[in-house]
Amino acid sequence: MNVQTGETPPWLIGLDEAGYGPNLGPLVVAAVRVRWLGDGDWKASFKKHSRGIRGKNKALPLVDDSKKAYLKEGVEGLERTVARFFPSQANLGDFLKKHCEFGFEELSAEPWFLASEQAFLKENQPDEPLVFPGFEQFDFRLAVLSPRLFNEMTDRLGNKGLLLSHALSTLCRAFAADFSSGDKVFGLADKHGGRNQYAPVLQTILDRGFFLSESESPIESLYKSVGSEVQWRFHVSQKADSLFPLVGLSSMVAKWTRERLMAQFNRYWQEKVPDLAPTAGYPADAPRFFSAITDKARELCMEKSMIWRNR
Repeated sequence: MNVQTGETPPWLIGLDEAGYGPNLGPLVVAAVRVRWLGDGDWKASFKKHSRGIRGKNKALPLVDDSKKAYLKEGVEGLERTVARFFPSQANLGDFLKKHCEFGFEELSAEPWFLASEQAFLKENQPDEPLVFPGFEQFDFRLAVLSPRLFNEMTDRLGNKGLLLSHALSTLCRAFAADFSSGDKVFGLADKHGGRNQYAPVLQTILDRGFFLSESESPIESLYKSVGSEVQWRFHVSQKADSLFPLVGLSSMVAKWTRERLMAQFNRYWQEKVPDLAPTAGYPADAPRFFSAITDKARELCMEKSMIWRNR
């Protein structure tokens, strides 16, 4: 209980993705969960103990929109943040398996995936434990959708926007065991493909009760649960990764995961195709890369659906 207000401290969940637009490589969706035990505005407290891309105090962990963070400090900057919040000495395979809610089995079957790599380079490991007053029990879950799984699920669901929404609800349900009756949970996420209505997607989180829409607009959509044991509220908004630092952190976890996997993907094909330039997998460059590896992929009996995302 919060000794100042007598209220049950709220849980916070931030959700975001990396790799929604590319044709190559996995789509990664991340959910970061933490409990807020402080008083006042959690966002202000979070920002006080972290830094954005313009922050000068390098002792604080970088938390911002992952695209901006990546441009500023590269994959090393993303990794330092992920390692600071979620320290581990495990290899990449064990680290992802621990946190992956679905998609790890398919990822493990990829010929380019190298599980034995260390999750974090020694120089990116934190020198001291994270100190984040007012917050405790940081954890995260992932959905990693390699191309074949991505294609199968988008065909079944109808489009990749619904796939992203399915991942959101699945990751939220993954944390359900952490919550007790009467707990308050605040979910924060970015808009999915311009959609404004999310109640049907959120409904799958609940075992009983329903989500009531408080407002739905192109800028933000707000919901609260009614008749559920756990009291949920959801805020889905444009640029959530810039507005809410916890969404920024989830975007950095997702981006770091995808970048690590794309590095392995590129290295695998560069070892098999001479003079092949790496790719980020986006539509402007993906056809060039896919054309260059097509003959070798046929030689290896790899179907297009194993490499190329159809939507």
